[in-house]
Amino acid sequence: LSLADDAEAIDAVTRMNVKKTTTGLVKCWNRHHSRAGAKAVNVGIAHRIIRMLTVGASTEIEHFAAVFLDSASRVQGYHVWEGGTKGVQFKAAEVVRRAMTHSATQILVGHNHPSGRMFPSPSDIAMTKTLATACGMLGITMIDHIIVGAHDDQHYSFAQANNMPIPDAIY
Repeated sequence: LSLADDAEAIDAVTRMNVKKTTTGLVKCWNRHHSRAGAKAVNVGIAHRIIRMLTVGASTEIEHFAAVFLDSASRVQGYHVWEGGTKGVQFKAAEVVRRAMTHSATQILVGHNHPSGRMFPSPSDIAMTKTLATACGMLGITMIDHIIVGAHDDQHYSFAQANNMPIPDAIY
């Protein structure tokens, strides 16, 4: 299978309901990462998974999603926190606890901005560093934090922008 096959599958599943779409996108993600040599994160699929988890239910409320991955980058589970129009409250410890429950060695996180603005706020940047540090303390790699905007093609990837924080050294 090629990335073109994945793109075709992604387009097909985005026409389904949210639960079926998320399941379809997870299958695309796992298929991509089960190929020999597929080491890089497919930002296109990652962005669509985050979009479906965060915007699928409502575009007017902020949602934060965490996708838990094993060492082969296969999805083991996910969780979505629901907030309000101005933000979503969660603790880094809760995200890490859920990651450990799924035996995750990697985590992909993201959230939507109901305003449609896709660039990170100062609090988004601080939270990303806090979460990356908390994950790093337990040997979990945070591979990306994706912010989705108002339109399907709008997203900001901390990894793609080379802005993923390096967790503070722990001594």
